Order: sequence, then C-alpha cells, then structure tokens
Amino acid sequence: MKVLFLFLFVLLAYAADTVEAITRPSKDVSLSFITSGLIDKVLIKEGDSVKAGQLLAQLNSDLERNKIAQLKAQLENDAKLKGEKAKLEQSDRDVKHLKKALESGAGIVKELEHAQLTAKTSVFTIEQLNNERNQIKIKLEESKLILNRLIVKAPVSGQVEQVLVSKGETAEPQKPVIRIVQINPLWVDVPVPLKWGRRLKKGNQLMVHFPASPAKPKGEKRQGKIIFVSSVADAGSETLRIRLEVPNPDKRFVGERVSVVINE
Repeated sequence: MKVLFLFLFVLLAYAADTVEAITRPSKDVSLSFITSGLIDKVLIKEGDSVKAGQLLAQLNSDLERNKIAQLKAQLENDAKLKGEKAKLEQSDRDVKHLKKALESGAGIVKELEHAQLTAKTSVFTIEQLNNERNQIKIKLEESKLILNRLIVKAPVSGQVEQVLVSKGETAEPQKPVIRIVQINPLWVDVPVPLKWGRRLKKGNQLMVHFPASPAKPKGEKRQGKIIFVSSVADAGSETLRIRLEVPNPDKRFVGERVSVVINE
C-alpha cells in the first residue's frame, strides 16, 4: 500500500510539473497576388523546398514587359540630346569669336545677338529633353513596380504546403494561392500555470518530450528555448502563454501533442 501511495505521489508530482501542448510551424505564410490576371507560370509544387526570395508563380506580363522595353529604348536613344549639346557648344564658340571680332571692330552686333539667342535656345531645349528623359525614367520605374505586382516570391525559406492554382486560371486579388510553412525550427505554445510562469524568462531552456514515431519508437527529448513570454495572463485558467523554439533537423511532422517539463 505504501509503495502504491509513493508511486501515485511521484506520478502526480511529475504531472504537476508537465504541461501538454501541440507543435506548430515557426512560419506559416499564405501568399496571394496583389492584382487580378491570367496565371502564366506556377514554378513549384506541393512538397517542394523553397528559399526566401525564390520566384513561385507569375501572371501574364507581356504587356508590361513590352512597355518596359519601349521605355528602355527611348532612354537609350539620346541622339537628339547629343545633337543639341553639340549645337550649344558650337553656339558658345560662335559667341566667343563674334565678341572678339566686335572688340577689333570687324564684327556685327546682330550676328552676335543671333549666336547668343541660338545658345540660349539650345540650353532651354537641353533642359526640356532632360525633363522628358526624367519622366521616362519615372514611367520605367512605375512599370517595374507593376511587373513586381504580377509575381509571387517566397518571403521565407520552407516547404510548399499547398498550391491552390494552376497555369491558365484567373487569379483574384488577395485570394491565397500558395502556402509555405517552416518547420525547422518548430514552435510550441505552452499554457503555463501562473505559479511557474512567474519564474520563466525569455532565453530559458525547457525539455520537450515528443511521442513515439517509426523513426523514434521510444519517443525523444529535445531542448526548447523560450522566445516569448506573454505579459497578459488568462484569468479563467490562471495560465500564462510562453512560446518555445525547438530545433527540428529531421523535420518531424508538426501538430504533434508533446509534453513540456517545467521543473525537472
């Protein structure tokens, strides 16, 4: 009887220091297009591993790409600007020569005034052409921004969990098309009784007990680091939420029920 009582006491003490929780991805992102359009490419499939910044899908962008090509061609064609600058240089030389001629009594005032007017006109024309080129540059940047709105890139590294569209379909703005999850590391949100929560701080390590699996028939233990401690307690359950970050190099499935040891 005493042995049984002692066993129950130990069991209850262990249970009192253990809290159950469920693992979840450390990143879970649903992606969508910003604008509507015909889907031209879907470059990934469910289960693929992706890197942050990787192109995943894009809408048809022929119209915008043609516009960008035209604007670039306009910027590269600077013959008119070069010609006007050459004209200004010649006018400046003419002004200098005519001034010297007038000083020696061989020049004509009207010729000098005409050369000066030609130089001023070239200055205004060059200014106008530069303004036009600046407007083209602004339009080019706007077109590039629009082009970026036609693609979906991975914001984080992880695994493609869902692909909800196919090539040839019409995308709707803000409607999820791809879901990416990151499960290494994984997160565990733990409702800790207040009597323990007051002692736990960000950076503390807690042991997490994982259930048995085909690869680990006896289960396994992993250290988790506290990365968040809530500042607001739940009055009904008298618990405080903490979040553990747990390494998951062998990529166990998330959604498992685990036990977190608060006092070991």
